[in-house]
Amino acid sequence: MSYCVNCGVKLAASEKRCPLCGTVVINRTDPWKEPETKPYPDEVEQIRRVDKKYAAYLVGLIALIPALTCLVTDLMISHGITWSAYACGGILTLYLILMIPFVLGGSRKYISIPLCFVAAASYVALVSFLTSGMEWFPSLGFPLTFLVFAYIYVIVYIWGKKDLMKLTRIAFIIALAGFFVMGIEIIIRRYIKYGGLTWSLIVLIPCLLIAAMLLLGVKQKKIKEEIEKKLFF
Repeated sequence: MSYCVNCGVKLAASEKRCPLCGTVVINRTDPWKEPETKPYPDEVEQIRRVDKKYAAYLVGLIALIPALTCLVTDLMISHGITWSAYACGGILTLYLILMIPFVLGGSRKYISIPLCFVAAASYVALVSFLTSGMEWFPSLGFPLTFLVFAYIYVIVYIWGKKDLMKLTRIAFIIALAGFFVMGIEIIIRRYIKYGGLTWSLIVLIPCLLIAAMLLLGVKQKKIKEEIEKKLFF
């Protein structure tokens, strides 16, 4: 039995390289020989691709169970569609938000996010229509929903910028989180027509300070290495 000279992991007799760090195994007392059998296959088995259309149909049928249950219960008790509209709309919205990125795939994420926004905004509009006849949707519901998905869109865009270091991307995302919270307070206060910024500043300032520390850490090699070790990068 050999041990890796670099990381110390125990090595099987069939290992020519350390499976953890990739260091070549050198054991002069027991030179490496090609084993007759290996504990793992030579080639990685190809994973079967999931039939996305079939999965969407299956999840849709599963989602119909709670939706129809709520609808039938509402009809039996209230003799009409009342609270079940919220439940059925929420189930449909959740189904679309889950299935749209799944069906389109990761390569079309910049298309799936706006489509998910349309689904979520439609549900918020439905809730607004059922509760107050669209009174608060234009000035509160729509802006908040748009802000949430705009932040998600920017996060996906920043994280996809492989030319930026991970710490830099994280710093930008944390800083934008502070502005995201500030945007929420601005929208709410414009709707209620009351006061200026208060609680969002408590979130914004620490976010900007943390982002600044991360950006400064990127410029210092030792600090950058320590942060990456702590975050397992």
